[in-house]
Amino acid sequence: MDSVVSDFPGGLDFSNDYHAHAAATSQNADFILTQDRPSDFTSSPDNEVHEIITPDDFFTLVADSNPTCLLPIAKKQLEYW
Repeated sequence: MDSVVSDFPGGLDFSNDYHAHAAATSQNADFILTQDRPSDFTSSPDNEVHEIITPDDFFTLVADSNPTCLLPIAKKQLEYW
């Protein structure tokens, strides 16, 4: 994690995951990693500065970027769990 939103207000309505969208926007995130639908975060996902991707898409991106790194990480996770 590169940054923390220290002034994020508590007690907000978390319906539709708009809090995650607001945090990602305020911190200039590249991605929101989720199994939720893009419409849960925004009414115009194609116009956002961040991309909303699934864990599968994220791991595909990692494997495409650095094919040798994913298998050792997955093995460590399996050992841990």
